[in-house]
Amino acid sequence: EGFDADEISISEVLDVTDPEQVGEEGRMTVDQALATNALIKGYGKRLSDQGVRILRHKSQASLKRAGKDTDRKGEVGGFFSPDTNTIHLAPDATAREIQEEFAHAVFRDILGEFAQGRQDIYDYLEELSKTNPQVAAAIAQAREDYKDTNEATMQEEAIVEVLLGYAEGSISLERNQTNKLIELINKIFSFAAGTEVS
Repeated sequence: EGFDADEISISEVLDVTDPEQVGEEGRMTVDQALATNALIKGYGKRLSDQGVRILRHKSQASLKRAGKDTDRKGEVGGFFSPDTNTIHLAPDATAREIQEEFAHAVFRDILGEFAQGRQDIYDYLEELSKTNPQVAAAIAQAREDYKDTNEATMQEEAIVEVLLGYAEGSISLERNQTNKLIELINKIFSFAAGTEVS
């Protein structure tokens, strides 16, 4: 592969007390390890079954090489490559960036496989954006950041941005809005599981 990166097991949590895994000199920070552990506990089995790998790069140059984006200005927190089924993380990725890339790995197949479900969620977020400036800002940011990609990718980025913003408290939704969003997400998971949607 030609990357300077460490592979992180998707099926085992990191030992935050092990100085070989967590600490100084290029190892994961405690915050990175805790965020990764929480996500492995929640999604590790599903991602492992899908053959997803996690690489934590030792430099921005290695991360950008992996993304075939060596000319990109500024730092990159990470990305999910559906071509290689790999979550790529920067050496200094924040907990939020780690969460975002896990979300892409979890949702990528589902949102790509069930395009109507993705479209339904995105359409609902567009509707919310008319009265919710936080949702409008998240969609606008995704449109700007992903203007050179296809519409499906931009929609996925917007959906993940809104969901993470809601989870961390930077995007507020009313109870009925949250319930509707959960209903739409459950439709996608029901489709992916092959069960009837009621």
